[in-house]
Amino acid sequence: MKFTSKSRKDSASKTEEITTSLHIDGVTYKTRFTEKYLHRENFKGFNDNIINAKMPGIIRKIMVNAGDIVKTGDVICVLDAMKMNNEILCNKDASIKEICVRIGQPVVKGQNLVILT
Repeated sequence: MKFTSKSRKDSASKTEEITTSLHIDGVTYKTRFTEKYLHRENFKGFNDNIINAKMPGIIRKIMVNAGDIVKTGDVICVLDAMKMNNEILCNKDASIKEICVRIGQPVVKGQNLVILT
């Protein structure tokens, strides 16, 4: 496997373009990185103290209260998405610092549900 990259600045449109080639088993794959990709925001990392919604839906049940001690795999709440109940599980042993939602509340993907300590 071989990876090569070329950078070119287009003076007419004042845009930057990077062309990349990836060579695997004698086959060359080429791609261009877009302006949007080149100026994207860096990944901020994962905060394992926040449990967030993985999909949009409605909170149907909340199984914990602030101050409760929870273990990895415990059900935190139930999120109804597309008429399916999805159990939201705790990702580590911790205590519940704050519950950010209420029963019947619509949530969007990525919205904080619970904050752990």
